[in-house]
Amino acid sequence: MSRGYNGTEYFRNAPGLLSVRLKTRLMWDGRLDGADLPTAVRDMVTEAHFMNADGRLIQERIRQIPELLALWREAFGAQSQPYGPQIFVAIAEFLKTLDGGDTWWTAPCAATR
Repeated sequence: MSRGYNGTEYFRNAPGLLSVRLKTRLMWDGRLDGADLPTAVRDMVTEAHFMNADGRLIQERIRQIPELLALWREAFGAQSQPYGPQIFVAIAEFLKTLDGGDTWWTAPCAATR
């Protein structure tokens, strides 16, 4: 089983993140819309049985690590401060870059070439 906060086991294994941008539904039970990846990120980061993190703490951690704060300001502006919802959007945008390449599911069919 997947391990969550404090090493506790959760009752489901974590699905892979490669090509998550192509998923229409998220979570094993499909309860989240694949088009709303930031909400899934927020849930995974903040829910007690997953990472159990507080959004304010994440904002503070980014401020405390000069390299992360510099990257944040490069992406969002020189005077920008880390902000919870924007953090989840940024992580979701990163996840969209994790591409597993063409598979039988995503590759064009030979008949349509």
